[in-house]
Amino acid sequence: MAVGESRAQRHADLLDALDRRLSGWDATFAHATAHVTEACIALGSDSQSPRYARRNNVPFSRDTTLSSLVRATASRAGMGQRQRPLPASRWEMQYESGGWDYLYEIGEIAHYMAIVGYSLYSGKRPDVLDIGCGQGRLAELMDRSRFGRYLGVDLSANAIQQARQRAVVDGVAFEVADSNVWEPSDQFDVVVFNESLYYLEQPLEVLARSTRWLAGDGLVIISMFRGANVKPLWRQIDKTPALCLQDRTMVRNSYRMTWDVAAYRVQQ
Repeated sequence: MAVGESRAQRHADLLDALDRRLSGWDATFAHATAHVTEACIALGSDSQSPRYARRNNVPFSRDTTLSSLVRATASRAGMGQRQRPLPASRWEMQYESGGWDYLYEIGEIAHYMAIVGYSLYSGKRPDVLDIGCGQGRLAELMDRSRFGRYLGVDLSANAIQQARQRAVVDGVAFEVADSNVWEPSDQFDVVVFNESLYYLEQPLEVLARSTRWLAGDGLVIISMFRGANVKPLWRQIDKTPALCLQDRTMVRNSYRMTWDVAAYRVQQ
């Protein structure tokens, strides 16, 4: 093995070890954070206000997890973790241990709402396919009166079980499937890849296939957290002949965590 490859593998192994540790520590950290916050309130400090957090460099509240703090720190430093495909067992462990519960924190809402806004651009009640839907957070934030069908697909059975418990609404369905090979039986007005494209084995191949899943002049919406490998992937996406960029926006929260969200139409 070449020196560069060996170093890259050691780096990947270290990130995997950190990820496993974070999944186990999140619950403990959330419990400790609640006690710290309560103590600050008892002392007369509004520790949960954004102004207090920025002034005193305390970027957490009662529901903040250790994973989200590490994620925020990496984003602020411009050195986010390198996203890459993970085995199904890892996804199951992460969802079972609450490793993705930070997606329910207030700092995560804005980039979801950018996706919701782009989805409504067609002016009708669009049918939405959410690839890599996780616990179904996007479905929870959509106004059902303004959307048609929603189908969320994810590799993790644990994630889909939680999604079904959280979003019990008519017209919303979830399916356990491997998006690397899965094909829908129907067409949709919008296909969403929300922080999921870079976890696929062949992201550009799946993206190209997704254009066949659209009805008429539907939209492909991609959202990616700014990590170590997203810029090259964005450049490749923008060069995809089948896609025509309609708009791209940057979302940044008060912790300076940053996402890029883009909407594409299929080239006719």
